[in-house]
Amino acid sequence: PNEPVLIMNSGDRVYVLPGATILDQRPGGSSLSLSEIEPGSKVLYHGLGSCEADPNADFYAFILQVIP
Repeated sequence: PNEPVLIMNSGDRVYVLPGATILDQRPGGSSLSLSEIEPGSKVLYHGLGSCEADPNADFYAFILQVIP
C-alpha cells in the first residue's frame, strides 16, 4: 500500500509522494519533514487525484503547505 497517507478532516486520504516538498508557512517556519506535522495542523496539499484502482489514497500530493 501507499505510505505515508495523511487522513484529512474531510476524510480524504492523501498519499505524500517520496520527495514531496513540505513547507511550514506559519510565522517563523521554513521546511518540515512529514513526521513534524502534528495532528490537527492546517494543511493545504497540491498534486493529482489518485487512480480509481487505488483503494488506499484519494489524492497524490507532491507539495504540502502547513498554514496558520
